[in-house]
Parts: sequence; C-alpha cells; structure tokens
Amino acid sequence: MKPPDIVTGRYAYIGAYCCLYQVVTLDGSGSISEANRELGYQWTLVKQPGNSFLNGEKEVIATFVPIVVGEYVIGLTVHDGLANSDREEKIITVVDGNIAPVANAGPPQNVATGTRVMLDGSSSTDVNNDTLTYRWSLSRPTGSAAELDNSAAVRPAFVVDSAGEYVASLIVNDGKLDSVVAMVSITAYVENVPPVANAGTAQSVTTGTLVRLDGSGSTDANGDPLTYKWSLAKPSGSSADLNNHQDARPTFTPDIPGKYIASLIVNDGKVESTSVSAEVTVTRSNAAPVASAGRAIEQEIDTVVILDGSASTDADGDSLQFAWTLTTPAGSQAKLSDATAVKPSFNADAVGDYVAQLQVTDAYGALSAKDQVNIRIVKFPPLTGHLIFLKEGVHHVFKTPAVST
Repeated sequence: MKPPDIVTGRYAYIGAYCCLYQVVTLDGSGSISEANRELGYQWTLVKQPGNSFLNGEKEVIATFVPIVVGEYVIGLTVHDGLANSDREEKIITVVDGNIAPVANAGPPQNVATGTRVMLDGSSSTDVNNDTLTYRWSLSRPTGSAAELDNSAAVRPAFVVDSAGEYVASLIVNDGKLDSVVAMVSITAYVENVPPVANAGTAQSVTTGTLVRLDGSGSTDANGDPLTYKWSLAKPSGSSADLNNHQDARPTFTPDIPGKYIASLIVNDGKVESTSVSAEVTVTRSNAAPVASAGRAIEQEIDTVVILDGSASTDADGDSLQFAWTLTTPAGSQAKLSDATAVKPSFNADAVGDYVAQLQVTDAYGALSAKDQVNIRIVKFPPLTGHLIFLKEGVHHVFKTPAVST
C-alpha cells in the first residue's frame, strides 16, 4: 500500500519569511491519497527558538504565532486510514523588523501590433503589510517608440507599435526597501490584414482578340506573397476559357460578342480577399469597307454627270453609308444632287477638271479610305463627219446637236 503524498509549506508569506508576532498560516490541502481516501493531518513544531504552539494541529490548515526571532521547523504527516506518510519538514525564518517586498509584474502576454497592453503589478506583496509604491520601466524592440502612460501606477499601459519582444520591469518599495526586480515579457506580432484583389481595368475588344487580364495590382499590407484564383463568366454560347486560372495575368480569346466578367480572389496564405471583377466588352470583329468612286469620266459641258459608288464593298457584308465631296473648276457652280446617295449627279456647267471623292462607312462605324474619280468636262466641236478619238477606260457622253427642219 502506497502511503499518501504530502504537499506542505503553502505559507501565507512568500519566501518562507515572516515577522515576529504575525500569524503564520500553514496549508496542507495539496496532500493527496492515491486511493482518493480521506486524509487526516498531524502538524508539529519540530524545532523552534521559543514556546509558540500550534492551533489546528490536526486540521488541514494550522496556524501559529512566532514569539522569538529565529528558525522554526514545521512538520506535517498525513494518514489515509491505511498508512502514514513520511513526515515532510519546512523551515520558516522569523525576523524582527522590515522585510523587503516582493514585486510581481504579472503574466506574459502575446498581442497584435496596435494593441493597448495593460500591465499588472497588483500581485506584489509585502510581509509587513506596508503600502507599496511602484516603479516600472520598459525595454522595446528596435524601431518602437512605445512609452508607458504612467510608470508609477499599479497597472500602467502602453501601445505596441512594432512587432517584437517588449520587457516590462517592476520594482516595488515599501517605504524602506526596494524589491528585487520582476520582469514580464510581452510578445507583439503583426496582425494579418486580408489582401486586396485588383482585377485590372475594363476592356473593349473584338471577337478573336487575345485578352490579357491583369491582377498584378493586388496588394497585401503584411507583404505576404499572394496566390491568384480567377473565374470567367461568359455570354451564352461562348466556349472561351482562361488559359491559367492561377496566374497573375491570365489570357482568353472571346469567341462571340457580349460581356465577359473576369473575377479575381487573392490569398496571402492565411485569408482570402474579397472578390473583385473586371468587365470585358466584346463586339464583332469588323473589317473596314472599301470605297469605289467609279471610272474616270469625260463629258461635254452642259450635260448631267452621274457618279457611281455602287462598286464599294464591305467584307463583312454590312450596309454602307456614302459621303461624296466635289471639287469644281473655276467658274463652276455645280453641286451634288445628294452627297449621301450611291449615285449622285451634278450639272457640268463649266469646262475643266472636276474631282469627286467618296468615303463609305459600315454599320459599325468603320470608315473606308477615300477614293476619287476624275471628271473632265470639254466642249466638243459640232459633229461634221470627222473622226473623234476616244480614250480607253473613260466614260464619254456627247450632247446631240439640234437638227433644224
């Protein structure tokens, strides 16, 4: 049978020191029985310099009052009904006069930067029950400018402004003696801030164009490396997809017109950002139309010149709008009948060179290059049976002379 174990000496005074004529409290409540049986207690004053006596010598807590300065040897034996423990002894030193107080700077702390830390010296003690004064100091990590708000307070505070270890030191004084310095460590860490995703700017492109998204503007306040997670919402019927969902700058090729929404979430290894998106507006790929102002013309004065832009084309088959301009020779007052018609006309009212320019626009606003046709207006001599030589590729119009009867 294993005898019970004793835990003694839980005295009322730190360091097993006490003063003359002050009550000393002895506490054996930490003693245990392996079989969890109820214990009996026997306290004894094994050795003492005077004639003090124990109160409650058979109780879990006993007391005595020292009446002579010196060493007192306290013994405790416990019994669980089956076996006695060995006697455990403790020494209490009794002095006559002041005993230095004992500082207690409180428990260590772990906090995030920016936290207001409250120190606590209220557990500091003085055997003589003297009133204590407090003197705190603070050592800081490199780069910190933290200061205690009141170094003489029982519970001063400071704000941790940098990551690292802060050490608060406390000395208490009972009006006569300083305590030994007590220290407490405060470890400050940088609290993680969620990263901020940036999916780049909106884009407008045509079908078949390679679109490059850009999440490189995403940031993390703690400087942590980021990982990227993209997703793509596309119009119905599209089979477009991102080439690398985890790249900072993925690409895709839109295959049909519509709105594509690229969403981005970044992660700093601890938390994800809020999702952000960039819109890509896609229109149909459109080729510019080609204007054709027709063949060169040579006509006689006082005839109607008909221009012809009907040979203008658009590779996409879009409808075209026409815009003609006319440059006339000196003395002419000629005006186009309709500058937006496919085949406008004008009256050739003066001999000389006319130039008609044509530019066409398709249904998507694409402009063609300008094309021009040269018109030469001449005055032919009356028909007399002589030969007239015509230029190949030039449209000729003759005015038929009136025949008298």
